[in-house]
Amino acid sequence: MTKKPVVLIIRDGWGINPGGKAQAEANGDATLLARTPFHDHLYATYPRGTVSASGEDVGLPDGQM
Repeated sequence: MTKKPVVLIIRDGWGINPGGKAQAEANGDATLLARTPFHDHLYATYPRGTVSASGEDVGLPDGQM
C-alpha cells in the first residue's frame, strides 16, 4: 500500500446553504455570492465531505447550535 499525502481543510464559518446559489441572496450567503475561484477549483477537482455541527447530530435539541 502506498502512502498518499492528505490535506484536511476546516473552514469555520463557511456554511453549506441548502438552497444553493438560487437562495444565496435571500439567505445572505456571502460565500455563495463571492467570486471564489480557488474554492470552486477544489470542489470540482477533489473529493470532499461535510460535518454537521449542530442539533441532534451533536447531542443538542433540533435547531440549537
